[in-house]
Amino acid sequence: LAVDANNIMQFAPGASWAVMQCLQLLLTLALLFWILGRAALGGLAVCLLCFPLNLAVMRRIKRLQDRLMAEKDERMKVVTEAVGSIRALKLNVWECALEQAIRRKRAVELETLSGFLRLGAITSTLWLTAPTLSAAASFLLKTQVLKEELTPSMGFTALTLFQLLSVSLTFLPMVMSQAMMAAVGLKRLSSFLAQPNVDGRPQAQVGRLGDFQWVGSTGFVLARGSAA
Repeated sequence: LAVDANNIMQFAPGASWAVMQCLQLLLTLALLFWILGRAALGGLAVCLLCFPLNLAVMRRIKRLQDRLMAEKDERMKVVTEAVGSIRALKLNVWECALEQAIRRKRAVELETLSGFLRLGAITSTLWLTAPTLSAAASFLLKTQVLKEELTPSMGFTALTLFQLLSVSLTFLPMVMSQAMMAAVGLKRLSSFLAQPNVDGRPQAQVGRLGDFQWVGSTGFVLARGSAA
């Protein structure tokens, strides 16, 4: 339940951002087709090819991050145990054995961290190169295939629009993934809160238009009014 609540909390700030990014995506596409015409299809195709790749990489990064945190917790557990029982370690000469155990856990953690950083580099590369590749595809389609004129004003404006398009298509999969996890968490929390009360527990009462007072060890009671 704590994980479900955390997923809902993480998605809540990004909900409005997701709506804004969708509107920005539609407006950017409209401006690109207005400026470049049919040639904008080349850049759009490149961005759409990067979309599933970004989604797959981000899912893999999330799995690696979860595994990395679990491995870090295991290593810190051993380190905390060693610090707490340092006197027993010194008396029994267990330093070498415990040091090897910590090194093994650290090696596993570093291996996961290495994969995490490699995927982060791939994501950064896609994010930085996607606007240039999209613009190049559209410009080549416009000048070499459609044989249309490309002016400097059209080119620089299209570059800016492709940058905005790339940002939307890069972070939209992440927001969609968070939305799915938040929906699952909300369903699980709703199901849990809708469960009946445990037998033997006192039922809650709701008082309306009444006066309440503290009586002995029984707590608050309804002195005058109606209870529902």
